[in-house]
Amino acid sequence: MTDWASGYVADIEYLPGFYAEQAPSHLMLGCLVNGIEPPVVSGPFTYCELGCGQGVTALVIAASNPQAEVVATDFNPAHIARARAMAKAAGLTNIRFLELSFADMGGHGDLPDFDMVSLHGVWSWISAEDREHITRFLSQKVKSGGVVSVSYNAMPGWTALLPMQRLLLEQARHSPARSDQQVLKGLEWIERLQGAGSGVLGNATLLEQLRKGSGTGGAPDRAVYLAHEYLNANWHPQYHMDTAALLAQAKLGYIGSASLIDNFPDLSLKPEQRALLAEAPAGPLRETLKDYLVSRPFRRDLYVRGPRLMPDILRDRCLSTFGLALSIPPHEARTELDVPAGKAQLPERFYRPVIAALARRPHSLA
Repeated sequence: MTDWASGYVADIEYLPGFYAEQAPSHLMLGCLVNGIEPPVVSGPFTYCELGCGQGVTALVIAASNPQAEVVATDFNPAHIARARAMAKAAGLTNIRFLELSFADMGGHGDLPDFDMVSLHGVWSWISAEDREHITRFLSQKVKSGGVVSVSYNAMPGWTALLPMQRLLLEQARHSPARSDQQVLKGLEWIERLQGAGSGVLGNATLLEQLRKGSGTGGAPDRAVYLAHEYLNANWHPQYHMDTAALLAQAKLGYIGSASLIDNFPDLSLKPEQRALLAEAPAGPLRETLKDYLVSRPFRRDLYVRGPRLMPDILRDRCLSTFGLALSIPPHEARTELDVPAGKAQLPERFYRPVIAALARRPHSLA
């Protein structure tokens, strides 16, 4: 790790990836299903991604929204150089990649005010000071009615992994190797400690889940993912209530989740859980209690600067403009779905005709 990185893994680049939950259309849909008026993106609009990594998500957003002005920032010069090269190769002129730390953003005077801001894989991997810097930036640069998407590792869902992450970090501090090699060595130590009888590092199943990690490129990708996930000096899974309280200082109100199914209690919570939550006051406490009930390890929060409730007729009119397309072959489409609350059975008489129509071509909800 390097001094300028403030404890963040910077000796290897983060894996490239596109995260659909950050797309403007998805953020709009998250607002609409919660009855909140979203920013208008049919005409010119401004979008910012903080901590953009190699910039794939921001590039896709710029390419698919030519009417948008997109700004993406990252403090890692390798990420920004790679992202700028891809933007140039693609001929994109509506996107800027800026090499900025969170502390530097407030002093960058030529940034516009933003209709939408997103942070993926940032909030729980940085210091409390940097979260304050981000909050000040959002307070200054998010337009009235603008939407902010913040994803983060959530407590208490990460409780079981806290001792394991600390050990991985300390092992890495005593190794001169590259970060992806450090994390693999740390996993070997954890396995040996478990074999010697340690009862505080989870079980073999938990370790195997950790080894599998993420990424689609095999073992090298998984090691890179694990290093960026677990070897940051500032690794702090967050309680929703704390995140909501801090962002409230920027006049941002929580309105729902970018994980759309989480906005529907019948699908995301069991009946006894819904009954228990009904006894808690609406707001950050109730939302945090959901995480206690379902052991949610990751949150995708949506906040709006000045949330405005929409009349149902206006919301339905906006929803009717959304397009639908099949992302899988028609024969793989199921009407019985696995959801957090169990199984959801979609009525065949309604959904089979919809699937058949989408198999022919995309349609709007109207």
